[in-house]
Amino acid sequence: MRSVPHTQLWVGSFLLSLAISVSLQASLAGQDAAQELKENPALQAELKQLLQSKELGEQLEGIQRVGRLRSGGAPLLDELIVLLASENNDVSNRAALVIGAMGPIAIRAAPALIANMDDDQAKTEDRDYIWISFSRALFGLGPKSIPIMVDAIDSANHAQLAGICGALYDFGTAAKPALKKLIAKAEQDVLDSWPAMYVMEAIGKPSVEAMPLLLKSLKQDNFQLQVIACRVLTVIGPEAKAAKPLLHELMQTTGNTSARGRAAIALGSIGIAGGDDRNLLNSMSQLLEDPNQVVRERAVIGIGYLKGDALPVVENVRKAANDPKFFAKCEACVALWKITGEPKEPVERLIVLMDKVDYDLKAITALGEIGPQAVGALPALLKKMDSEDLSYALEGCQTISKMGKVAQEALPKLKQLILSDDAEVRIAARAAIEAVEER
Repeated sequence: MRSVPHTQLWVGSFLLSLAISVSLQASLAGQDAAQELKENPALQAELKQLLQSKELGEQLEGIQRVGRLRSGGAPLLDELIVLLASENNDVSNRAALVIGAMGPIAIRAAPALIANMDDDQAKTEDRDYIWISFSRALFGLGPKSIPIMVDAIDSANHAQLAGICGALYDFGTAAKPALKKLIAKAEQDVLDSWPAMYVMEAIGKPSVEAMPLLLKSLKQDNFQLQVIACRVLTVIGPEAKAAKPLLHELMQTTGNTSARGRAAIALGSIGIAGGDDRNLLNSMSQLLEDPNQVVRERAVIGIGYLKGDALPVVENVRKAANDPKFFAKCEACVALWKITGEPKEPVERLIVLMDKVDYDLKAITALGEIGPQAVGALPALLKKMDSEDLSYALEGCQTISKMGKVAQEALPKLKQLILSDDAEVRIAARAAIEAVEER
């Protein structure tokens, strides 16, 4: 039906959080409305007439009203499926979102969702948003949609594959049944490599089966393919050791900075085994002084992956953490902790960085990576969470969740935050309370 780009595959976690919060607030009202629809044939007929109308305003009104019913709107699913093929982007987009909100009860809409992500039609300025809506709807149908998507891979055009892969990515390791077909699809057409490899990243270690494709992608004169190949190699880890020579070469080139940095992270995840690998460690350490900030940041992350094996270059990491011109200070603190196993120095540095505008949120996130051993930063973190800027409270809740039961001191603040006007903050605070209380 419409064109969507095969290169843009992130389905925002914000949309997922928004969907959860809307669900929590609307479920009781939706149940009542669904019961009303079930017992009121006249209302069913009224809504069906709106959905079948030729008038745009009436179609949109009908979609909105059915959306309030959630799964209770299932008797009108056929009408919504028809609207997926609408030439009006608002109509097709909203119909898809309502179908996704219905959940597994709307599973028979899956083939129509896939079919209507057709790139044979003219492009529209809303194509990216539409692609996200259709992909999100597929995910909303639940795990039973996975076999349907797997069956559709062979014949999918670029747009349809992008939408399928967007949904499969959100299913994570559960998307493993799609692996073989995705590898075959990517090997047939380089344009399909990008979305296919994103799903491989979500699947994780089993994607080692795609090593020939990943090695070939590292050699491509296409930094986007190189970047996503590096991301997949990172989640595969030590079993991807065959990629080390190519990653080392890519890391040392003067090519795309994002690809070079990702190569360093992948090498860190794969690991070093001493001997000749000392050259790899030295090369990664040299990147800490690279002119490009992205390369420096990702190099220190890669070195952190090596943990104790990076002890020979630990002073270089410490120097980076203290360098006023090194902007990846938070990442360097985490790397320092991973290498030495000692939290005192990096936690003290992160507490200071929490009060610096350019580093505050990253510092809170870094404390979460250190987890329970960062509990000494809790008083400073709780003070930061008092800010009117709710992003500190949200990030703080997530960090406290990772600290777990040692963060008992945070419970009063968390119980205060579950009364927040912001739905995302309330959800994060509840999750943190459960983590601290080990429910």
